[in-house]
Amino acid sequence: VTLTNDYYLPITERLVKSLENNSSYPIIVYSINCDVNFSSPNMFTRRIDSEFNTTARFDALDKVISHRQGETVEVVLPTDSMGIVNRNDLGTYIMLSRKPLALLDAINNGVEEAIFLDADGIVKENIDTGFDYLTQCENYPLVGKGLFEYMMLNGIGDPAVGPTLEQPLMDLLGVTHRTMYYVSTNFILFTSKMKPFIQEWATLADHPTILKDNLKYAPYHDETLM
Repeated sequence: VTLTNDYYLPITERLVKSLENNSSYPIIVYSINCDVNFSSPNMFTRRIDSEFNTTARFDALDKVISHRQGETVEVVLPTDSMGIVNRNDLGTYIMLSRKPLALLDAINNGVEEAIFLDADGIVKENIDTGFDYLTQCENYPLVGKGLFEYMMLNGIGDPAVGPTLEQPLMDLLGVTHRTMYYVSTNFILFTSKMKPFIQEWATLADHPTILKDNLKYAPYHDETLM
């Protein structure tokens, strides 16, 4: 299962091609407010229309500042780079937080076991072995462990000096303790048994308070919510 919009369609086609070459399973491509404009013998498409603007915003920068090992360096982006995702933009948040809605729709339409993949990925020949890990999860999806225990954004989120990025969301939901390592949602192994968890995730994505200030409550979008 994957999720895309009109801006991501060319990249999504590369993902589907890699699955065509390396996987024995079909893929469902969910498209938000657009139609998929390519085909593949093992692909099914499903369009989701949203009342929200789902055009993700990218800042077209020639270079970015990166901090590595205490040293500040400039990183020049390739000429064909999509740019840097704007995490303050509501349209970007809406697009990326549609993941649980796609998973929920797949379950409601008969999918029992599946892997969600971000549209900007390319799979290798061992992708199907991901299903071997189904024995490790029952009531909630299996996702990738983040590179860091905590994420920071705009200098905020270091637990040694202040609240974590998740603290505003935890306060909103009445959660008193952070109980998990930061996780990435570019790979999500899920089954129909996890529907209650995914339903709650999907409902949270459209919480009115979060929609009013997505940068505060969900700075890393669907990943913060999970």
